[in-house]
Amino acid sequence: MTAETSRVVIATALLLHGAAHLVALGALVAILVGAHPPTGPVPRLWALPRLSTRTGALAGALLWAAATAGFLGGAGAIWGLWLNASAWRPLSSGASMTSLLGLVVFAGTWPGSPSRKRSVLNTAIAVPMDGIILAAVVGLRWPPLDLLGR
Repeated sequence: MTAETSRVVIATALLLHGAAHLVALGALVAILVGAHPPTGPVPRLWALPRLSTRTGALAGALLWAAATAGFLGGAGAIWGLWLNASAWRPLSSGASMTSLLGLVVFAGTWPGSPSRKRSVLNTAIAVPMDGIILAAVVGLRWPPLDLLGR
């Protein structure tokens, strides 16, 4: 795989994962500002089920905002838009860990999903994606910075 192809594939994967988190963040913000009542699975912390929907939405919004910023920031860093390429590793791995934390805390309730089945599908896609990012970046230290052409 050429450096340019690697850059495109990795940045696109991070961008798409960040976009999915951005959609979920938008649903949570809509709940918080009262733009519309929650549809589909309501964000609830399974460990603290008595917390209000608003508190769950606030906690989820904080997690999803951090993950979104990390994934989009990592994609931008690969392209050198706002940081140098070496910044993508900590941004992407931090975003993946934050995403996994959010998925554990809000198990089965992906914000903005129209149904429980869709929420489970979104989670089933996000968990392996986060795992692949962490395995590649932290475990394998792949790809090396010189492969990205920076």
